[in-house]
Amino acid sequence: MAKGKKTGGRNFPKGWAGGPGRPKMPEDQKIAWQEVQRMRSKHRHDWMSCFEKFVDMPMEQITAFIGTKDAPNTTAPVIELLVARSILRVMSSGKANDFDTLREMMCGPEPKQLQISGPDGEALSSPLAKYNAEELAKAYLELDRLIKEEECKSTQTQPPSSGSPARCSPRSSGTE
Repeated sequence: MAKGKKTGGRNFPKGWAGGPGRPKMPEDQKIAWQEVQRMRSKHRHDWMSCFEKFVDMPMEQITAFIGTKDAPNTTAPVIELLVARSILRVMSSGKANDFDTLREMMCGPEPKQLQISGPDGEALSSPLAKYNAEELAKAYLELDRLIKEEECKSTQTQPPSSGSPARCSPRSSGTE
């Protein structure tokens, strides 16, 4: 095959295509699109509630809500009018899968839900969840006692006798 036959006689260097490629988005459109994305994520709940409000309504009710060109509904929030018009347009197109596309465009993709569970699908719980308040209080008191004993041992000259309680005393000259 002769060089440049597919490209109309032009021999492009390796890695270059013959077409100009996709034109860059104008800066004002880029800023507007970023604003739309920000608003969509900020008001996702509002979009979802409006979508759920109108998706089950019959076309006649949606048309009555929007109003006509001569008498439009001026009291409804703009977000509801936008959603109602969009749903009406999808209903009139007759394509069922367009509802999913419309919902995803309005509200963004459905958030992924992650569930973490223990063995056998049971819910995870805190290690302390199986103890009641009294048992926890006793355990904390015992822990305090052990810590104090350990502190006493590090400051005492002689270990306490088995019958007497632990006493913390600073090192003395030997007489007690």
